[in-house]
Amino acid sequence: MKKNALSLFAITFIAMSLISQNSYRILDKQNSNLNQNNNDTDSNNHDYVSRDLLTYGVLSLKEGESGKRVNINVYEANGKTWKVLKLNESIYKLIDPYSVNIDYDNLVLRVLKEEKGFYKVIINEKKGLVKYIRKTDNSFTFDTWGAHILKVFSVDFDSKTNPILADPSPTSTKLDYDSDEFYQPIEIKNEWLKIKWGSDGKNKYGWIKWKSKNRLLLSLYYTS
Repeated sequence: MKKNALSLFAITFIAMSLISQNSYRILDKQNSNLNQNNNDTDSNNHDYVSRDLLTYGVLSLKEGESGKRVNINVYEANGKTWKVLKLNESIYKLIDPYSVNIDYDNLVLRVLKEEKGFYKVIINEKKGLVKYIRKTDNSFTFDTWGAHILKVFSVDFDSKTNPILADPSPTSTKLDYDSDEFYQPIEIKNEWLKIKWGSDGKNKYGWIKWKSKNRLLLSLYYTS
């Protein structure tokens, strides 16, 4: 009789212990999830995108905008204002875009997509932080990558894997590359970019590839 009573007590004790342990595990998991949500409220605002990936397009500050001392309104996904950026030295501490140099009216943001009257942009390239710019913001111009490349001052490229060719064909004659030259974009034909270099009156022309599938093969330079 005593043996049966002890066995029943032991079974009851073990069952209660398992229930208690399971309850603590559930509670710990809930607390862990809660803490993660509290500590990472911006987790849905990050898209880590390689710098050479050709995104949906590009937003560029219009020429002369920095001289007007305009403010740029940047928004959260819910439409609320994230920050109001001033086109002065403070902008370098607040964002890390694809390119920025306020002295030369240079502010370039990679666009991931259009979304309900906004452009979804990468506002911080290192952190992958994404925010939103209104499509009606007249401070910016939206371009495809092809159109954008034709607006930059010069480009650079790996001449070993992407040599200058006389014509837009992989079997065309290779031309010499000079690292001291500025290679300026002239024309785009599909994945090919026509470039020129040399001094006025003695300009040379050739072709390189500017992309491979969805990857950019160039470094873009916005000023001389």
